Amino acid sequence: MNSVRRPWTLAENLGACESIITCPSVMTHANMLREDRLKVGISDGFVRISCGIEEVKELINALSEALNELTN
Repeated sequence: MNSVRRPWTLAENLGACESIITCPSVMTHANMLREDRLKVGISDGFVRISCGIEEVKELINALSEALNELTN
């Protein structure tokens, strides 16, 4: 998540028009017990991406670059 460049934004807000990436276990669902999060499928490594109104190619390229960094 830290290596994803614009147009992606690391954010907790889920109601905007820009593309965002969240980590629910430490952001939107941090107040839940870990056991309860796991019951609904939110593991510590779970990442949620929400596509906004940016150019599709920009979104794909930025996400692809960040994912490629994980394998290097």
